[in-house]
Amino acid sequence: MKKGFTLIELVAVITVLGIILAMVVIDTQHFNKEQLEKDKAHIEALIEENAKTLVYTDNEIEIKVNDKLQELEETDPTNAKCYISYGELLYAKLMDKDTKYPTSSGTKEITDKSYIIVSLDNNDYKYEFIYVDPDSDSSPSGTNCLN
Repeated sequence: MKKGFTLIELVAVITVLGIILAMVVIDTQHFNKEQLEKDKAHIEALIEENAKTLVYTDNEIEIKVNDKLQELEETDPTNAKCYISYGELLYAKLMDKDTKYPTSSGTKEITDKSYIIVSLDNNDYKYEFIYVDPDSDSSPSGTNCLN
């Protein structure tokens, strides 16, 4: 009698291992995508919270934002929005300039091109962070809250 495995047995084992490996890779990719979305949500929430802090702790800024939104609401009540540059959060030392934004191609720097939209919702401010890729030519559309 010969000792060892037949070719069919080896092929069967390799096939099973290949299927298991494929399942692990697919599951890992799904996990990475979920983690990326969680990381984005965390950074966005942090920036939005710091924008609130900027507005509510600086009376002059709060007055400017409120006046700008009231002015915009008079002209177009359905679209009363203005923006605060991410740079304002850096200037106020509410964010670190080394903060990175998670993207599918890795983390990227957050620059002055990114901004936070401020709108009124039942007499309360609503904040939404908009990430703009540093390599992009786009800039915020709309009115700057602080000008």
